[in-house]
Amino acid sequence: MIKLKDLLLEGEYIGDKWYPKHTQEALRYVLSQVDVPIYPKIMSKVIGKLPITAFHVTGVSYLDGVKHMLGTKKSMSTFNRASASNLLGKGKGIWTEGGIILQVEGTLLAKSFKDLGSAPDKTGRRWLPALHVFGDKMIVKSAAKKDKNVPNDSWAFRDMENEVEEEWEAKGKQPWDKEVEDGKNKLASKVIAAYIDMTNKLLIKHKKLVQKNLASPANKNQIYSWNEIMIYNAKVKDAFVLNRVGNKFTDKERKSLESMVSGKITYGTPTKYRKWLTDRKGILDE
Repeated sequence: MIKLKDLLLEGEYIGDKWYPKHTQEALRYVLSQVDVPIYPKIMSKVIGKLPITAFHVTGVSYLDGVKHMLGTKKSMSTFNRASASNLLGKGKGIWTEGGIILQVEGTLLAKSFKDLGSAPDKTGRRWLPALHVFGDKMIVKSAAKKDKNVPNDSWAFRDMENEVEEEWEAKGKQPWDKEVEDGKNKLASKVIAAYIDMTNKLLIKHKKLVQKNLASPANKNQIYSWNEIMIYNAKVKDAFVLNRVGNKFTDKERKSLESMVSGKITYGTPTKYRKWLTDRKGILDE
């Protein structure tokens, strides 16, 4: 069961509403009902705890962020197959400047032969399109229609907000008063918790389908630019640093990288990087 204390965080105003940043994020997913939140506790029940080795590309300015993820339940997006001609095949990042490639070991959260289109929230959960999880995006929408604790859309949620406002208005409070804001915040948190509980039940109910879509090795030929493997409890075995990045390292940056790598750090050209990756069983499609 999702606890409210895990959802109620410090927040800010958005229009006339008061919601924590995390709640704002999650509420958008909940009301669209096209994404499913996954995290280690539920996925260990669905697919088990499967060890896996993969690669993560990052940049100098992101080293501290990566360091804080290691050994935790926060998920890390990785890959072990990519096109030699795309960004990852050249050691460049998708969302970062790249140039630092980490060979990581961890526990599988989910994987696919293509980019999963996942997005992390501030709690460490990953939200995945229901289509990728179940192979049918209507599974979530159908379940939501039957769950009285989950509003069917934003209009239904607004009706619930109005009820909170009316309840406090009868006590002499205005919509902008803190008691009303807190009431709506608790309402939003209850709705999010109900949605997560509902999708958790769907993950268990359709366990075999989820295992097939998010845990089974993909036998398909690589037709996308890269695959995506999400892991948690990660640790760094080896690292490769492109010369264009390593030559500009400060002592602090070098020591930061060295502190998280248990094995060897190699420096070199993009060509040397590709050999380094394939020597470690990474796949580059020409």
